[in-house]
Amino acid sequence: MSLLEERYIDAGGYRLRTVTEGRGPALLLLHGFTGSTETLATTATALRRDFCTIRVDLPGHGRSDAPQELEPYTMESCVESLLDLLDTLEIERSCVFGYSMGGRTALALCAAHPDRVCAVAALGASAGIEDEALRAERVGESNSRFARIVLFVPEGSETPPGYEEKLRDIAIRSEFFFAAGIENWGWKVGRREIFARNAAGKVEIILVRGALPESATGRDAPPRS
Repeated sequence: MSLLEERYIDAGGYRLRTVTEGRGPALLLLHGFTGSTETLATTATALRRDFCTIRVDLPGHGRSDAPQELEPYTMESCVESLLDLLDTLEIERSCVFGYSMGGRTALALCAAHPDRVCAVAALGASAGIEDEALRAERVGESNSRFARIVLFVPEGSETPPGYEEKLRDIAIRSEFFFAAGIENWGWKVGRREIFARNAAGKVEIILVRGALPESATGRDAPPRS
């Protein structure tokens, strides 16, 4: 591959913008929520001597397409789009680095297709909450945050009836699909099960985080992300 190349690749029926830089083993770089390929430009420059870095504008971000339906903004759809992207670039296996939402996307890709991933480094991300009670608690907290941000519900108020339908309507009308991104990629992903058990022994996974809260003890109570 060339030293620096920008491409628009059809993946899952819509275009994803990619920026390829450097030579060596493939390294997929995934930005966080509301980020873009530019977010990781400095990272790519630092690694281009050792890797062929591939930065991706995820759906609805940067210069990639922002489809007029919600399906492309689900984690499952995004993972399959990244798989299509790797196929188009003729990359059999790739290392993956992701920040925040990009880190959770990297973990989801690893969990779904461990045979296509060499290693994962996730910065500021977790693999979800395994304990059902803690996960249910996070759902309540997340819904309250969504309502405040998207529906302008005062803090401390109950989530309004028909919340999910209202969020979906706002997402469909939104040019950037901000609400859809939060619901499918933001806090919601942190409360889901993305555990890469099927990747055990096949893929090296490194999670990089800051200080842990006192409540974070073991895998049942991961730090918030």
